[in-house]
Amino acid sequence: MRLSDFEIDAIRKTVSQTFGPAVSVWLFGSRVDDSKRGGDLDLLIVAESDQIRIDVLK
Repeated sequence: MRLSDFEIDAIRKTVSQTFGPAVSVWLFGSRVDDSKRGGDLDLLIVAESDQIRIDVLK
């Protein structure tokens, strides 16, 4: 993975602060694959609460 522990922790904290603790974040894209080139980092944020999804869409 071409992300430092500091960067991963910052992503987790930011997602938690933004959406609350009832979400999961999945990292994917070329930045998490050592065999790929490029700087693409994709996030999948899964909310366990419908209210979180409603708030994000507003």
